Amino acid sequence: MTIIFAVIAFEAKQSRREDCFVVPSGLLAKTGAVRHSHFDFRCLIFEFFVLNYPPFATLSLGPFTVHIWGLFVALGILAATVVAARHAARRGISAEQVWSLSFWVTLAGLVGGRALYVAEYWRDFVVEPLTAVAFWEGGMSAFGAIVLGALAAWMFAHQRGIPFRPLAEAVAPALLLGDAIGRLGGAASHMYPGTPTQFPLSYVLNGVQRHEVGIELALVSLAGFGLILAFEKWWARGAGVGGRESGIG
Repeated sequence: MTIIFAVIAFEAKQSRREDCFVVPSGLLAKTGAVRHSHFDFRCLIFEFFVLNYPPFATLSLGPFTVHIWGLFVALGILAATVVAARHAARRGISAEQVWSLSFWVTLAGLVGGRALYVAEYWRDFVVEPLTAVAFWEGGMSAFGAIVLGALAAWMFAHQRGIPFRPLAEAVAPALLLGDAIGRLGGAASHMYPGTPTQFPLSYVLNGVQRHEVGIELALVSLAGFGLILAFEKWWARGAGVGGRESGIG
């Protein structure tokens, strides 16, 4: 897979997107393709891998406005909690405790993530200070969310008498899955303006081709989630426990 993406990136680098245009057949071709009936495969790469789509930040449902980033974050939290509960059950931790943990960790993560984001970009909130609490519009620090969320998880486990290590083992892969889903909401609204690039897995913003950081981070988190599950299953087989403490299924 790495080799395939390397080849795609090399091919795309040889051809600039602005040199391609849509011919009557709907395929991208080099300038002059209509005149010479010539098609360049490197332009087809852009057709499938450059994510040239407008930002999709909100969704109107009658009198209600749904923020896409917030919607995906909520879906990520829900998915992470379901997966963590199933993992925890295999480690003797009840689903009820996991759902209670999810509430407090989510609350702490929102506070920590938003607080650090506002601290980093405080100049953006000088004119309208009240917007500092409008986390549903986007703007969170992952580091702040992780630090305060982890502290809340430790305090919860200590108060309820839950061993922290098995709890952390159950929650860790679920967090990666939730992060992957939440990042897609940021990508939909172009919340992560990446650096200019010619790499195919990118998008065009104001005429400049940029890294789609949201999707890249989502893929990394999803890969981490899969690797952890695969390692757990391999470890369980090696330990001779028949896979009872691995996976989500």
